[in-house]
Order: sequence, then C-alpha cells, then structure tokens
Amino acid sequence: MRKFLRLIAINTVLVVGVWLVLLVLTALAGDVINRVKMIRPSADDRANLPNYPDKDRARRLFADLKQTVEDYVPYVVWRRLPMQTEFVNIGEDGLRLHTVGRENNDADAATIGFFGGSTMWGTGVDDDSTIAAIFDQLTTDFDVTNYGEGGHTTRQTLALLVNLINTDRMPEVVVFYGGFNHVWTHCNYAVTRNLNGHMVEAKLRRALTERPRGGYLWADVVSPPLEFFRRVIGEKKFVRNHHVCHSDAERARAVADVLVRSWEIANMLVTGHGGRFFAFLQPVAYIGEPRVDHLALGRELAADQFRAVYPLVLEKVAERGMDYVYDITDAFDVDEYVYIDDAHVTRPGNGIIARRILDDIVGP
Repeated sequence: MRKFLRLIAINTVLVVGVWLVLLVLTALAGDVINRVKMIRPSADDRANLPNYPDKDRARRLFADLKQTVEDYVPYVVWRRLPMQTEFVNIGEDGLRLHTVGRENNDADAATIGFFGGSTMWGTGVDDDSTIAAIFDQLTTDFDVTNYGEGGHTTRQTLALLVNLINTDRMPEVVVFYGGFNHVWTHCNYAVTRNLNGHMVEAKLRRALTERPRGGYLWADVVSPPLEFFRRVIGEKKFVRNHHVCHSDAERARAVADVLVRSWEIANMLVTGHGGRFFAFLQPVAYIGEPRVDHLALGRELAADQFRAVYPLVLEKVAERGMDYVYDITDAFDVDEYVYIDDAHVTRPGNGIIARRILDDIVGP
C-alpha cells in the first residue's frame, strides 16, 4: 500500500512539475512571439495594391501600423498607447498626431474634433494623410484633433464624447464619421447580439467570467497553456461570418435606429454645451459605384448587411429632419483606386472626404 501511495505521490509531483514547466515555457514562448511580431511584423498584402506606387514605402507604412498596441480606457474600452515611428505617431493621450497644417492655424481658430473608427484614425495612411490631417491642411480656421480609433463603433464614439464633456474638453465643433463598424459589428451575431456592444465584447466577457466560473486553478494554471496552443494552431478569436441583417428585418431596423439615435444624442449633448455637431454616413465599398476591380472583397454576406441597413438609416434621418446628418456614401464613385479593402482608403480618398466635410461645415 505504501508503495502504491508513494507511486501516486511521485506521479502527482511529476505531473504538477511538468505542468508548471509548461506554464513557464508557454509564457516565455508567448513573449518571444509577441516580441518578434513587434520587431518583424508580418507583411500586409495591401501594400502591393496599385494605390501605392512606392511599394517599399507602403511596406514600411504597414509595418508601422502593425506595431500599435491598445490599452484600456474607461467606457471607451480601448485606445492605442503612445508610440513614435516613421509614419505613425501617437501622443501621450492616445490620439494620432499630425504636423502639416497645424503650424498655420489662425489665432482665433475654433477647436474641431473628428470622431470615428479606423477610417478616421487613418489605417492605410501616414500621419499627415488622415481625414483630420488633410482637413487641417485645407483650412486655417480650425484647430484639429483626430479622436478616431480603430474598431470603435458609434456607441463608443458617443462614450468618448461624454468623457470629453465630463472633463470640460469638448471641441467647439464635433464631427462623427461612421457607419461601417456599426453595421459590421451589430449585424454580426458572432461578434455581439447587444446593440450597445463592441468588437471585443466576447473577449472581455471571457476574461471577467473565467475565474468566477472555473476557479483560480482553471483560470491561472490550466487555461493559459491551452489558450496558447489554440493561438499557435491558428484558432480565430471569434467567428466573423454570422451576419443576420440581410435576413432579419427587425434586427436591421434596430441597428439603423441605434446609429441614428446615437447621432441624436450626440447632437443634443454638443449643442446643449454650446457646440456644433455634424454626422457623416461614410462610404463603404459595397455601396454606390466605386472602383474595386483591384480588390478581393471576401467578407461573406457583408455587402448585404450594408444594403439592408444604410437605406433604413437615411430613411430615419429624413423622417426625423436631422439636417446635421450628411450622406456621403457616393464620395468614392470615382474612376480611380481609393479603397484598399472594404472600408479603408489611401490619401486621395481621405482628401475627398476632408473636402466634403469642409464644404458641409463652412460651405463650398
């Protein structure tokens, strides 16, 4: 009996020892992999598109874009950490910076904030080629700040606006530019079923509930190596193709209504605090007649989501007489390559948007 118990004890110690070694090794491997990704990020095929005549510069640009790291921000959920590279510079407040256009602002220039997702933040372009930066280059009448952030929905943008109001930092003019993230997120049940949800909702829910439900042993000992191996074999963070708005009219109406209501709330907040508010329904590659023959638009059923929701958004805007909302979904119906995927564009596209916004704010 003693030999049997001794054997069990030895085997238990060995198993625990091996698992502890595995914990350390997976943690080290994860750190090494993350470090390698930061130093030598994987190539982005978009750099090879005809939009970028200088391929070497484009590859360096996308390498810089991949070095960004997010941090938690209350209510907004995430914001990029400060960084300085050749093409991407982010300030201590997590906002993307630009230099060209800032030096010639009038002394009495009004503050203006540009809010939105990655299309406003500037995925695919350098600091001075974002919508906000080009707007700043077109006029001396405004002191421009880019509040855009990758992946943010209009609901998160609204939360950011409230944060600014709470700390007495609201710009005098507020511009919301969006539609893509809102539709893609809320028409996709694989991401969220919550109309106030966001793109990392499932990930945060797992982080918050894993320990209470599974206990410390599972969360701190068993789960980490398993999670590492899931990432190594390429398991996706979440399935991205459970689209529903094309077949669920009620969901499509609800998604459209939340977007419009978010604009209404933002307008009330901004005008109630003495500012001016403008909202712009952004173009997407699936709406209108943009030139996209150079792209392989592979998001399954994505086009049908926008075709289901966008008309409802415009219908609700017209019904409610929201004259501060502008439909610029036709902005890229031009005979040139501006899209690099189904939402992001290069500098010429951002220039088109900046001019449209400027014309609608101050007049042509």
